[in-house]
Amino acid sequence: SPDGKYPSDHLPIGAVFDWKLDVKSEENSSSAKHGNDSKDIRKLQIVDDEGNNVEEDIPQDEPTALIEEQQCFETPNHELAFLVKNCPFDTLEQQSDVNFLLQPINPPIDLKKRTAPTPEQLEQLNAKREKKAELLKSASLSVRPWLKKIWKVEKQVGKWERRQLMTRK
Repeated sequence: SPDGKYPSDHLPIGAVFDWKLDVKSEENSSSAKHGNDSKDIRKLQIVDDEGNNVEEDIPQDEPTALIEEQQCFETPNHELAFLVKNCPFDTLEQQSDVNFLLQPINPPIDLKKRTAPTPEQLEQLNAKREKKAELLKSASLSVRPWLKKIWKVEKQVGKWERRQLMTRK
């Protein structure tokens, strides 16, 4: 049991739910179409501490929506360039950090040989991983999905480049 010397690592949280009848959903629901006049259809409304509706402020997955509008990209490099160019970065520093993290480590890992990275290379890779997590944590809700997509496509670029090297052999 927790005490002063060994406190619990669990944080108590609280939430207040105020269920409201959603008349529009009721009219469009299948139960309403089938003649069921039940008034049990409800919707959870997300509000801030002052009671203001914040559902409209929740960002959608903008990178996915934006990419779906596009045709397709010739290479993962083109997709990555597109994402970095169109990302609504919070600050110029954030944009600069992302561009820095997308650069290869120095000296780059030799993809032709199957050698383990040097301690210096591993240190750079770990520092980049930590910085990515820090950027993601500090990013606004509107930028976070963009960063996740950028990191995902960056991995695809690496796989694509390795495949290109292997097919040239």
